[in-house]
Amino acid sequence: MNGYSTGDIFLKEHTIIQHPCEFENVDQVLFGENVRVRSGTWFDASVEEAIIEIKDGCALGRNNQLSTSSRITFEKCVLTAANVHIATQTHLYEDINTPIMHQGSKDTGPITIGEGCWIGRNSVIIGASIGKGSVVASNSTVTKDVPDYCVVAGNPAKIIKRYNMETKQWERC
Repeated sequence: MNGYSTGDIFLKEHTIIQHPCEFENVDQVLFGENVRVRSGTWFDASVEEAIIEIKDGCALGRNNQLSTSSRITFEKCVLTAANVHIATQTHLYEDINTPIMHQGSKDTGPITIGEGCWIGRNSVIIGASIGKGSVVASNSTVTKDVPDYCVVAGNPAKIIKRYNMETKQWERC
């Protein structure tokens, strides 16, 4: 079902995929309950073993791009803003005598976006997982794993706050 275009898709209980969205290998994209995906989102599970899983209660903003040749998992209640790009692969470029577009790509391994995360507008996550309850600030580029309960910002993204379990407060780093 590439380029599905006949209206919103209703799946499990209260799960809505707004028209238009694009799917590469739609059978490899799994949705939980109470999921909302805004229009323009692209799900690219590019090879047979690739899986994109969106668990219960997630809300994905407009024009998100999810691309994997392994696995991307959104744990429960993840929120993304518009124009978020998450990918598990990167283009090869080692051979200077071959155009990059002809060198293929390599997978960086699975990505998990932890329960209760918020991913800000225009953020890019490549080959990195985001810990539970963490925030990726708008316009950030994440290339390294983010621990639980952190706020990251910048390009490349760096931890700017952590939640202190003892004081029960967010603290600047």
